[in-house]
Amino acid sequence: MSAPKLALSAIVGGIIVFCWGFVSWDLLALHPLGTFTNEDAVAAAIRANAPTSGVYLIPSANQPAAGADKAAQEKMMEDREHTGPIVLAAVQTGGMSLSIPVFFVRGLCIDVIGALFVSILLGMPTGATYGKRVLFAALIGLTAGLLVSAPNWGWWGFSSKYIACEFVDLIASWTLAGLAMAKLVPARS
Repeated sequence: MSAPKLALSAIVGGIIVFCWGFVSWDLLALHPLGTFTNEDAVAAAIRANAPTSGVYLIPSANQPAAGADKAAQEKMMEDREHTGPIVLAAVQTGGMSLSIPVFFVRGLCIDVIGALFVSILLGMPTGATYGKRVLFAALIGLTAGLLVSAPNWGWWGFSSKYIACEFVDLIASWTLAGLAMAKLVPARS
């Protein structure tokens, strides 16, 4: 596989995946995100209780009740899990630059690097037809959904609708990219 064809495939595939993300998130608005009824109060509570940037979980097993024995702590944790809320949040205590160009450049770079890896994989099957290599790219999207998105449903309670949208995104974007990339990177003979 020639380096120029591999690079072209990675760039074209990355751009297609990036463009699908714009269609999915902005034009079709497929991703159901809720809003808090009082965002200022929630932000104030997070500022007061999240000392550093990081990923936080409620309920947290790392916050034992003062004076409670292990059995009492486990019971309290179980009660919290059943009554809620359950929250998994990425917190940036100092905020983030909301520069749209920076987000776009980061996203496009991630997509191009992913497309580079998929291009390498597409060139590996010996004698595979164009259709089989497109299917291979689609299966990469499905596999990514199973390995990355589905655990958010299984472990953290992300809604089924949100996870379904993630699967649609991954399968659609990598199928569309695969249509172009399978043409640009020939299978080994």
